[in-house]
Amino acid sequence: MKPPDYRWWIQHAHEDSAFLRLIRNPESFTEAIRGRLKAVGRDPNDVGLHNMALWRAIFEQHRFGGLSSILDSIQPAPTYGDDVRPMTGDLRIDSRAIRDDVGPFPALGVSCFWAPYAYRHNPDHLDRFALWAVQSGCSYARIFGAMDWSGATDPAHIPNYIDMMEGTITALALRGLRSQITLFTRRYQIPNPEHYTRIMAQMIQRNREKVILTEIGNEGRHEHNNWQFADLRCLATTFREHSDAPLAITAPISGTKWGPIEEQLREINEFSDATATTIHYPRLDTTAEGQWRAVRQPWHAHVPVGGCPRFTVNNEPARWDRLGSKKDVSAAVAMQLVAFITGHGMSCHHDVYGVAFDAGEYSTDEQSQQFKLVMSTVMPLLPPDIANWVSVRVGFGRHPFEDLEEQHWTFHDDISDGVSRCYAAQRHTSFVMVLAGVRGEVRLEKVQPQRYQVRSLSTGEVCYVGHGPYAVQEKDGCAFLVQNVNL
Repeated sequence: MKPPDYRWWIQHAHEDSAFLRLIRNPESFTEAIRGRLKAVGRDPNDVGLHNMALWRAIFEQHRFGGLSSILDSIQPAPTYGDDVRPMTGDLRIDSRAIRDDVGPFPALGVSCFWAPYAYRHNPDHLDRFALWAVQSGCSYARIFGAMDWSGATDPAHIPNYIDMMEGTITALALRGLRSQITLFTRRYQIPNPEHYTRIMAQMIQRNREKVILTEIGNEGRHEHNNWQFADLRCLATTFREHSDAPLAITAPISGTKWGPIEEQLREINEFSDATATTIHYPRLDTTAEGQWRAVRQPWHAHVPVGGCPRFTVNNEPARWDRLGSKKDVSAAVAMQLVAFITGHGMSCHHDVYGVAFDAGEYSTDEQSQQFKLVMSTVMPLLPPDIANWVSVRVGFGRHPFEDLEEQHWTFHDDISDGVSRCYAAQRHTSFVMVLAGVRGEVRLEKVQPQRYQVRSLSTGEVCYVGHGPYAVQEKDGCAFLVQNVNL
Protein backbone atom coordinates (compact mmCIF):
# COMPACT_ATOMS: atom_id res chain seq x y z
CA MET A 1 0.00 0.00 0.00
CA LYS A 2 1.34 3.42 -0.92
CA PRO A 3 1.98 5.53 2.21
CA PRO A 4 0.15 8.86 2.62
CA ASP A 5 1.86 11.84 1.02
CA TYR A 6 2.31 13.92 4.17
CA ARG A 7 4.32 16.57 2.30
CA TRP A 8 1.34 17.17 -0.03
CA TRP A 9 -1.00 17.37 2.98
CA ILE A 10 1.13 20.00 4.71
CA GLN A 11 1.21 22.12 1.54
CA HIS A 12 -2.37 21.66 0.32
CA ALA A 13 -4.60 20.72 3.28
CA HIS A 14 -6.00 24.24 3.39
CA GLU A 15 -7.60 23.76 -0.03
CA ASP A 16 -10.29 21.40 1.31
CA SER A 17 -9.88 21.28 5.07
CA ALA A 18 -13.26 21.51 6.76
CA PHE A 19 -11.69 22.43 10.10
CA LEU A 20 -9.56 25.24 8.65
CA ARG A 21 -12.52 26.61 6.70
CA LEU A 22 -14.57 26.62 9.88
CA ILE A 23 -11.85 28.35 11.91
CA ARG A 24 -10.80 30.91 9.31
CA ASN A 25 -14.17 31.68 7.76
CA PRO A 26 -17.12 30.24 9.67
CA GLU A 27 -19.61 32.15 7.52
CA SER A 28 -18.17 30.50 4.41
CA PHE A 29 -18.42 27.08 6.11
CA THR A 30 -22.08 27.71 6.97
CA GLU A 31 -22.88 28.88 3.44
CA ALA A 32 -21.26 25.77 1.99
CA ILE A 33 -23.51 23.58 4.15
CA ARG A 34 -26.57 25.67 3.30
CA GLY A 35 -25.77 25.39 -0.39
CA ARG A 36 -25.45 21.62 -0.19
CA LEU A 37 -28.72 21.28 1.74
CA LYS A 38 -30.50 23.36 -0.85
CA ALA A 39 -28.93 21.37 -3.69
CA VAL A 40 -30.25 18.05 -2.33
CA GLY A 41 -33.71 19.45 -1.59
CA ARG A 42 -33.44 19.80 2.18
CA ASP A 43 -34.15 22.74 4.46
CA PRO A 44 -31.08 25.04 4.20
CA ASN A 45 -31.62 25.99 7.86
CA ASP A 46 -31.91 22.41 9.20
CA VAL A 47 -30.29 22.86 12.62
CA GLY A 48 -29.64 19.17 13.07
CA LEU A 49 -27.72 18.81 9.83
CA HIS A 50 -25.76 22.02 10.44
CA ASN A 51 -24.79 20.68 13.87
CA MET A 52 -23.80 17.35 12.32
CA ALA A 53 -21.50 19.15 9.87
CA LEU A 54 -19.89 21.13 12.71
CA TRP A 55 -19.42 17.98 14.72
CA ARG A 56 -17.72 16.22 11.84
CA ALA A 57 -15.43 19.15 11.07
CA ILE A 58 -14.26 19.42 14.70
CA PHE A 59 -14.40 15.94 16.19
CA GLU A 60 -14.27 13.52 13.24
CA GLN A 61 -11.43 14.84 11.12
CA HIS A 62 -10.15 11.28 10.67
CA ARG A 63 -13.30 10.58 8.62
CA PHE A 64 -14.35 14.01 7.42
CA GLY A 65 -11.18 16.06 7.12
CA GLY A 66 -12.17 17.48 3.78
CA LEU A 67 -15.14 19.79 3.45
CA SER A 68 -16.06 17.97 0.26
CA SER A 69 -16.48 14.73 2.24
CA ILE A 70 -18.88 16.46 4.65
CA LEU A 71 -20.86 17.92 1.78
CA ASP A 72 -21.03 14.54 0.02
CA SER A 73 -22.37 12.93 3.20
CA ILE A 74 -25.45 15.20 3.12
CA GLN A 75 -27.94 13.30 0.98
CA PRO A 76 -31.56 13.93 -0.05
CA ALA A 77 -34.10 13.21 2.67
CA PRO A 78 -36.04 9.93 2.43
CA THR A 79 -39.50 10.24 0.91
CA TYR A 80 -42.17 9.73 3.56
CA GLY A 81 -45.20 10.61 1.45
CA ASP A 82 -48.49 10.65 3.34
CA ASP A 83 -47.16 8.54 6.24
CA VAL A 84 -46.15 11.50 8.42
CA ARG A 85 -48.78 12.75 10.85
CA PRO A 86 -48.68 16.56 11.05
CA MET A 87 -46.97 17.86 14.20
CA THR A 88 -49.13 20.75 15.26
CA GLY A 89 -49.02 22.14 18.77
CA ASP A 90 -47.66 20.94 22.08
CA LEU A 91 -48.37 17.43 23.30
CA ARG A 92 -50.75 17.20 26.24
CA ILE A 93 -52.72 14.54 28.06
CA ASP A 94 -56.46 14.10 27.55
CA SER A 95 -57.59 11.63 30.25
CA ARG A 96 -55.99 8.38 29.00
CA ALA A 97 -55.16 9.62 25.50
CA ILE A 98 -52.43 11.90 24.15
CA ARG A 99 -53.31 14.80 21.83
CA ASP A 100 -51.98 17.85 20.04
CA ASP A 101 -53.74 20.60 18.11
CA VAL A 102 -54.77 18.11 15.41
CA GLY A 103 -56.53 15.96 18.02
CA PRO A 104 -56.03 12.76 20.03
CA PHE A 105 -54.22 9.79 18.51
CA PRO A 106 -53.01 6.33 19.60
CA ALA A 107 -49.27 6.95 19.85
CA LEU A 108 -47.29 4.00 18.56
CA GLY A 109 -43.60 4.22 19.38
CA VAL A 110 -40.43 2.25 18.79
CA SER A 111 -37.25 1.85 20.81
CA CYS A 112 -34.28 3.76 19.40
CA PHE A 113 -31.99 4.11 22.41
CA TRP A 114 -29.00 4.99 20.22
CA ALA A 115 -30.59 7.89 18.30
CA PRO A 116 -28.17 10.54 19.70
CA TYR A 117 -25.21 8.38 18.66
CA ALA A 118 -26.59 7.93 15.14
CA TYR A 119 -27.27 11.65 14.91
CA ARG A 120 -23.58 12.32 15.60
CA HIS A 121 -21.97 9.46 13.73
CA ASN A 122 -24.33 7.89 11.20
CA PRO A 123 -27.29 10.06 10.14
CA ASP A 124 -27.98 7.75 7.20
CA HIS A 125 -28.75 4.98 9.71
CA LEU A 126 -31.10 7.39 11.49
CA ASP A 127 -32.75 8.17 8.15
CA ARG A 128 -33.39 4.49 7.45
CA PHE A 129 -34.71 3.92 10.95
CA ALA A 130 -37.08 6.88 10.79
CA LEU A 131 -38.41 5.91 7.36
CA TRP A 132 -39.17 2.38 8.56
CA ALA A 133 -40.77 3.69 11.78
CA VAL A 134 -43.00 6.26 10.12
CA GLN A 135 -44.08 3.81 7.45
CA SER A 136 -44.96 1.36 10.24
CA GLY A 137 -47.39 3.87 11.72
CA CYS A 138 -45.09 5.04 14.53
CA SER A 139 -45.39 8.61 15.77
CA TYR A 140 -42.51 8.64 18.28
CA ALA A 141 -39.15 7.08 19.14
CA ARG A 142 -37.99 6.29 22.67
CA ILE A 143 -34.44 7.60 23.03
CA PHE A 144 -31.95 7.64 25.91
CA GLY A 145 -30.07 10.63 27.23
CA ALA A 146 -27.30 8.46 28.70
CA MET A 147 -26.28 4.85 28.02
CA ASP A 148 -23.05 2.85 28.03
CA TRP A 149 -23.47 0.04 25.50
CA SER A 150 -23.48 -0.14 21.69
CA GLY A 151 -24.53 3.30 20.45
CA ALA A 152 -23.46 4.88 23.74
CA THR A 153 -24.20 8.44 24.82
CA ASP A 154 -22.08 9.79 27.68
CA PRO A 155 -23.06 13.36 28.63
CA ALA A 156 -19.81 13.92 30.54
CA HIS A 157 -17.67 13.33 27.43
CA ILE A 158 -19.71 14.90 24.64
CA PRO A 159 -18.93 18.57 23.96
CA ASN A 160 -22.07 20.70 23.60
CA TYR A 161 -24.18 17.80 24.85
CA ILE A 162 -27.42 19.79 25.12
CA ASP A 163 -27.02 21.09 21.56
CA MET A 164 -26.48 17.50 20.43
CA MET A 165 -29.64 16.28 22.17
CA GLU A 166 -31.62 19.19 20.77
CA GLY A 167 -30.26 18.36 17.33
CA THR A 168 -31.33 14.72 17.75
CA ILE A 169 -34.86 15.71 18.70
CA THR A 170 -35.05 18.11 15.77
CA ALA A 171 -33.64 15.54 13.36
CA LEU A 172 -36.26 12.98 14.42
CA ALA A 173 -39.04 15.56 14.17
CA LEU A 174 -37.97 16.50 10.65
CA ARG A 175 -38.27 12.80 9.80
CA GLY A 176 -41.79 12.54 11.24
CA LEU A 177 -41.13 11.27 14.77
CA ARG A 178 -41.53 12.90 18.13
CA SER A 179 -39.22 11.89 20.96
CA GLN A 180 -39.84 10.18 24.25
CA ILE A 181 -36.71 10.93 26.26
CA THR A 182 -35.55 8.81 29.18
CA LEU A 183 -33.00 11.02 30.92
CA PHE A 184 -31.11 8.59 33.18
CA THR A 185 -30.24 5.10 32.00
CA ARG A 186 -26.97 4.73 33.87
CA ARG A 187 -26.83 6.81 37.06
CA TYR A 188 -23.00 6.88 37.25
CA GLN A 189 -22.85 8.82 33.96
CA ILE A 190 -24.53 11.90 35.51
CA PRO A 191 -22.44 13.33 38.37
CA ASN A 192 -24.87 16.20 39.04
CA PRO A 193 -28.39 14.85 38.42
CA GLU A 194 -30.24 18.01 39.47
CA HIS A 195 -28.23 20.28 37.14
CA TYR A 196 -28.59 17.80 34.28
CA THR A 197 -32.35 17.51 34.82
CA ARG A 198 -32.73 21.30 34.88
CA ILE A 199 -30.87 22.00 31.64
CA MET A 200 -32.61 19.10 29.88
CA ALA A 201 -36.00 20.38 31.04
CA GLN A 202 -35.21 23.82 29.65
CA MET A 203 -34.19 22.33 26.32
CA ILE A 204 -37.31 20.15 26.18
CA GLN A 205 -39.51 23.14 26.93
CA ARG A 206 -38.04 24.87 23.87
CA ASN A 207 -39.08 21.86 21.83
CA ARG A 208 -42.48 21.07 23.33
CA GLU A 209 -44.13 20.13 20.03
CA LYS A 210 -41.33 17.61 19.33
CA VAL A 211 -41.28 15.80 22.70
CA ILE A 212 -44.17 13.49 23.50
CA LEU A 213 -43.00 12.42 26.99
CA THR A 214 -40.05 12.72 29.35
CA GLU A 215 -39.17 9.92 31.78
CA ILE A 216 -36.70 10.69 34.56
CA GLY A 217 -35.08 7.25 34.91
CA ASN A 218 -35.12 3.87 33.22
CA GLU A 219 -36.02 1.08 35.67
CA GLY A 220 -34.86 3.06 38.68
CA ARG A 221 -34.14 0.02 40.86
CA HIS A 222 -32.27 -1.90 38.18
CA GLU A 223 -28.91 -3.13 39.53
CA HIS A 224 -27.11 -0.68 37.21
CA ASN A 225 -28.99 2.29 38.65
CA ASN A 226 -30.13 1.61 42.23
CA TRP A 227 -32.02 4.86 42.62
CA GLN A 228 -34.19 5.67 45.57
CA PHE A 229 -37.64 6.47 44.23
CA ALA A 230 -37.74 9.55 46.47
CA ASP A 231 -34.65 10.93 44.68
CA LEU A 232 -36.27 10.41 41.30
CA ARG A 233 -39.41 12.17 42.50
CA CYS A 234 -37.26 15.14 43.58
CA LEU A 235 -35.74 15.27 40.10
CA ALA A 236 -39.24 15.24 38.66
CA THR A 237 -40.02 18.31 40.76
CA THR A 238 -36.91 20.00 39.36
CA PHE A 239 -38.00 19.11 35.84
CA ARG A 240 -41.51 20.44 36.40
CA GLU A 241 -40.12 23.80 37.52
CA HIS A 242 -38.75 24.29 34.00
CA SER A 243 -41.10 22.36 31.70
CA ASP A 244 -44.77 21.47 31.48
CA ALA A 245 -44.16 18.51 29.12
CA PRO A 246 -45.87 15.19 29.95
CA LEU A 247 -43.71 13.57 32.63
CA ALA A 248 -43.15 10.10 34.11
CA ILE A 249 -40.86 9.14 37.01
CA THR A 250 -39.64 5.62 36.16
CA ALA A 251 -40.92 2.11 35.56
CA PRO A 252 -40.48 -0.83 37.89
CA ILE A 253 -38.29 -3.71 36.70
CA SER A 254 -40.62 -5.99 34.76
CA GLY A 255 -40.16 -9.23 36.71
CA THR A 256 -42.53 -12.13 36.06
CA LYS A 257 -45.63 -11.18 38.06
CA TRP A 258 -47.91 -8.14 38.16
CA GLY A 259 -48.33 -7.87 41.94
CA PRO A 260 -44.82 -6.60 42.79
CA ILE A 261 -44.94 -4.20 39.83
CA GLU A 262 -48.20 -2.71 41.09
CA GLU A 263 -46.71 -2.19 44.54
CA GLN A 264 -43.68 -0.40 43.09
CA LEU A 265 -45.86 1.80 40.89
CA ARG A 266 -47.66 3.14 43.96
CA GLU A 267 -44.35 3.87 45.68
CA ILE A 268 -42.87 5.52 42.58
CA ASN A 269 -45.75 7.88 41.93
CA GLU A 270 -46.95 8.71 45.43
CA PHE A 271 -47.11 12.51 45.88
CA SER A 272 -45.09 13.04 42.69
CA ASP A 273 -45.21 15.62 39.90
CA ALA A 274 -45.72 12.91 37.28
CA THR A 275 -48.52 13.16 34.76
CA ALA A 276 -47.85 9.76 33.16
CA THR A 277 -47.27 6.21 34.37
CA THR A 278 -44.67 4.14 32.51
CA ILE A 279 -44.85 0.37 32.92
CA HIS A 280 -42.60 -2.52 31.85
CA TYR A 281 -45.03 -5.41 31.97
CA PRO A 282 -44.13 -9.01 32.89
CA ARG A 283 -42.57 -10.74 29.92
CA LEU A 284 -42.28 -14.19 28.41
CA ASP A 285 -42.69 -17.21 30.66
CA THR A 286 -42.34 -20.93 30.11
CA THR A 287 -45.99 -21.93 30.58
CA ALA A 288 -48.20 -23.21 27.80
CA GLU A 289 -49.43 -19.66 27.24
CA GLY A 290 -45.98 -18.72 25.91
CA GLN A 291 -45.73 -15.45 24.00
CA TRP A 292 -49.43 -14.66 24.46
CA ARG A 293 -48.89 -14.07 28.18
CA ALA A 294 -46.78 -11.01 27.37
CA VAL A 295 -49.36 -9.84 24.83
CA ARG A 296 -52.18 -9.76 27.40
CA GLN A 297 -50.28 -8.05 30.23
CA PRO A 298 -51.47 -4.44 29.52
CA TRP A 299 -54.95 -5.46 30.72
CA HIS A 300 -53.63 -5.13 34.29
CA ALA A 301 -53.75 -1.33 34.01
CA HIS A 302 -57.18 -0.98 32.42
CA VAL A 303 -58.12 0.41 35.83
CA PRO A 304 -55.37 2.87 36.87
CA VAL A 305 -53.20 1.78 39.78
CA GLY A 306 -54.08 3.79 42.88
CA GLY A 307 -51.95 6.91 43.30
CA CYS A 308 -50.62 6.73 39.71
CA PRO A 309 -51.41 9.14 36.88
CA ARG A 310 -54.28 7.92 34.76
CA PHE A 311 -52.31 8.32 31.52
CA THR A 312 -50.46 5.03 31.05
CA VAL A 313 -47.62 4.02 28.72
CA ASN A 314 -46.75 0.47 27.63
CA ASN A 315 -43.16 1.58 27.79
CA GLU A 316 -40.90 -1.40 27.19
CA PRO A 317 -42.76 -4.63 26.48
CA ALA A 318 -41.13 -7.98 25.78
CA ARG A 319 -38.46 -7.69 23.12
CA TRP A 320 -39.71 -9.20 19.90
CA ASP A 321 -36.53 -11.22 19.36
CA ARG A 322 -37.19 -12.86 22.75
CA LEU A 323 -40.94 -13.18 22.37
CA GLY A 324 -41.01 -16.39 20.36
CA SER A 325 -41.02 -17.21 16.68
CA LYS A 326 -40.55 -14.15 14.47
CA LYS A 327 -41.99 -15.99 11.48
CA ASP A 328 -45.49 -14.77 12.42
CA VAL A 329 -45.73 -11.09 13.33
CA SER A 330 -49.20 -11.36 14.87
CA ALA A 331 -47.99 -11.43 18.49
CA ALA A 332 -45.84 -8.31 18.03
CA VAL A 333 -48.75 -6.47 16.38
CA ALA A 334 -51.34 -7.73 18.88
CA MET A 335 -49.15 -6.56 21.78
CA GLN A 336 -49.46 -2.96 20.62
CA LEU A 337 -53.17 -3.12 19.78
CA VAL A 338 -54.05 -4.75 23.12
CA ALA A 339 -52.30 -1.87 24.89
CA PHE A 340 -54.44 0.73 23.09
CA ILE A 341 -57.61 -1.31 23.62
CA THR A 342 -56.92 -1.58 27.35
CA GLY A 343 -56.55 2.17 27.79
CA HIS A 344 -52.91 3.02 27.07
CA GLY A 345 -52.27 6.31 25.32
CA MET A 346 -48.78 5.25 24.19
CA SER A 347 -47.27 1.85 23.37
CA CYS A 348 -43.71 1.14 22.21
CA HIS A 349 -42.51 -1.63 19.89
CA HIS A 350 -39.33 -3.12 21.35
CA ASP A 351 -36.71 -5.19 19.57
CA VAL A 352 -32.94 -5.75 19.69
CA TYR A 353 -32.41 -3.29 16.82
CA GLY A 354 -33.61 -0.44 18.99
CA VAL A 355 -31.46 -1.47 21.96
CA ALA A 356 -28.03 -1.89 20.38
CA PHE A 357 -26.75 0.16 17.45
CA ASP A 358 -24.59 -2.67 16.11
CA ALA A 359 -27.32 -5.35 16.29
CA GLY A 360 -28.66 -4.64 12.81
CA GLU A 361 -31.55 -2.56 11.50
CA TYR A 362 -35.31 -2.73 11.57
CA SER A 363 -35.28 -1.61 7.94
CA THR A 364 -33.34 -4.63 6.67
CA ASP A 365 -34.94 -7.35 8.82
CA GLU A 366 -37.46 -9.43 6.88
CA GLN A 367 -39.85 -9.92 9.79
CA SER A 368 -39.69 -6.22 10.69
CA GLN A 369 -40.71 -5.45 7.13
CA GLN A 370 -43.78 -7.65 7.61
CA PHE A 371 -44.47 -5.92 10.94
CA LYS A 372 -44.36 -2.61 9.07
CA LEU A 373 -46.84 -3.88 6.48
CA VAL A 374 -49.37 -5.04 9.06
CA MET A 375 -49.01 -2.11 11.49
CA SER A 376 -49.32 0.44 8.69
CA THR A 377 -52.56 -1.28 7.72
CA VAL A 378 -54.19 -1.47 11.14
CA MET A 379 -53.06 1.75 12.86
CA PRO A 380 -55.22 4.03 10.65
CA LEU A 381 -58.24 1.88 11.56
CA LEU A 382 -58.07 2.63 15.29
CA PRO A 383 -60.33 5.37 16.70
CA PRO A 384 -58.12 8.38 17.53
CA ASP A 385 -59.31 8.43 21.16
CA ILE A 386 -59.44 4.66 21.65
CA ALA A 387 -57.53 4.95 24.95
CA ASN A 388 -60.60 6.74 26.38
CA TRP A 389 -63.02 4.01 25.35
CA VAL A 390 -64.25 1.46 27.92
CA SER A 391 -62.02 -1.62 28.11
CA VAL A 392 -63.90 -4.91 28.56
CA ARG A 393 -63.22 -8.61 28.87
CA VAL A 394 -65.55 -11.58 28.66
CA GLY A 395 -67.42 -12.52 31.78
CA PHE A 396 -68.50 -9.02 32.80
CA GLY A 397 -71.63 -8.61 30.66
CA ARG A 398 -70.54 -5.81 28.29
CA HIS A 399 -68.30 -7.64 25.87
CA PRO A 400 -69.52 -7.69 22.22
CA PHE A 401 -68.97 -11.47 22.07
CA GLU A 402 -69.72 -12.61 25.61
CA ASP A 403 -69.98 -16.28 24.59
CA LEU A 404 -66.24 -16.36 23.89
CA GLU A 405 -65.63 -17.14 27.56
CA GLU A 406 -66.11 -20.83 26.83
CA GLN A 407 -63.52 -20.71 24.05
CA HIS A 408 -60.52 -19.52 26.08
CA TRP A 409 -57.95 -22.32 25.92
CA THR A 410 -56.14 -20.51 28.74
CA PHE A 411 -59.21 -20.99 30.98
CA HIS A 412 -60.12 -24.56 30.03
CA ASP A 413 -57.62 -27.42 29.93
CA ASP A 414 -59.93 -29.70 27.95
CA ILE A 415 -60.19 -27.64 24.73
CA SER A 416 -57.69 -27.49 21.88
CA ASP A 417 -59.37 -24.79 19.77
CA GLY A 418 -60.09 -21.26 20.91
CA VAL A 419 -58.35 -18.05 21.94
CA SER A 420 -55.92 -16.93 24.63
CA ARG A 421 -57.54 -13.52 25.25
CA CYS A 422 -60.08 -11.34 23.46
CA TYR A 423 -60.06 -7.89 25.08
CA ALA A 424 -62.23 -5.20 23.51
CA ALA A 425 -62.76 -1.45 23.71
CA GLN A 426 -66.35 -0.22 23.49
CA ARG A 427 -68.14 3.05 22.99
CA HIS A 428 -71.93 2.96 22.64
CA THR A 429 -72.57 0.26 19.98
CA SER A 430 -69.08 0.37 18.47
CA PHE A 431 -66.24 -1.94 19.44
CA VAL A 432 -62.63 -2.81 18.64
CA MET A 433 -61.41 -6.26 19.69
CA VAL A 434 -58.25 -8.32 19.36
CA LEU A 435 -58.36 -12.11 19.26
CA ALA A 436 -54.91 -13.11 20.52
CA GLY A 437 -53.50 -16.63 20.44
CA VAL A 438 -55.99 -18.27 18.10
CA ARG A 439 -55.80 -22.07 17.90
CA GLY A 440 -57.78 -24.11 15.40
CA GLU A 441 -60.86 -21.91 15.13
CA VAL A 442 -62.74 -19.35 17.17
CA ARG A 443 -66.51 -19.09 16.61
CA LEU A 444 -68.03 -15.59 16.68
CA GLU A 445 -71.61 -16.73 17.20
CA LYS A 446 -73.37 -13.51 18.16
CA VAL A 447 -75.01 -11.61 15.32
CA GLN A 448 -74.01 -7.95 15.63
CA PRO A 449 -76.38 -5.02 14.86
CA GLN A 450 -73.57 -3.33 12.91
CA ARG A 451 -71.35 -4.97 10.35
CA TYR A 452 -67.86 -5.83 11.52
CA GLN A 453 -64.70 -6.95 9.81
CA VAL A 454 -62.13 -9.54 10.80
CA ARG A 455 -58.56 -8.75 9.78
CA SER A 456 -55.56 -11.06 10.13
CA LEU A 457 -52.70 -9.60 12.17
CA SER A 458 -50.31 -11.95 10.38
CA THR A 459 -50.96 -10.51 6.92
CA GLY A 460 -53.10 -7.39 7.41
CA GLU A 461 -55.72 -8.85 5.04
CA VAL A 462 -59.49 -8.80 5.65
CA CYS A 463 -60.91 -12.29 6.22
CA TYR A 464 -64.58 -11.41 6.70
CA VAL A 465 -67.07 -8.54 6.59
CA GLY A 466 -70.63 -9.00 7.83
CA HIS A 467 -72.93 -9.26 10.83
CA GLY A 468 -71.87 -12.82 11.75
CA PRO A 469 -71.81 -15.59 12.74
CA TYR A 470 -68.26 -16.31 11.56
CA ALA A 471 -65.55 -18.85 12.40
CA VAL A 472 -62.03 -17.39 12.62
CA GLN A 473 -59.42 -19.86 11.39
CA GLU A 474 -55.86 -20.30 12.67
CA LYS A 475 -54.72 -20.92 9.11
CA ASP A 476 -55.28 -17.17 8.51
CA GLY A 477 -53.12 -16.14 11.47
CA CYS A 478 -52.69 -16.42 15.22
CA ALA A 479 -54.26 -13.03 16.07
CA PHE A 480 -56.99 -10.90 14.53
CA LEU A 481 -58.44 -7.40 14.73
CA VAL A 482 -62.25 -7.40 14.89
CA GLN A 483 -64.08 -4.08 14.67
CA ASN A 484 -67.13 -2.31 13.30
CA VAL A 485 -66.75 -1.40 9.66
CA ASN A 486 -67.74 2.24 10.06
CA LEU A 487 -66.71 3.48 13.49
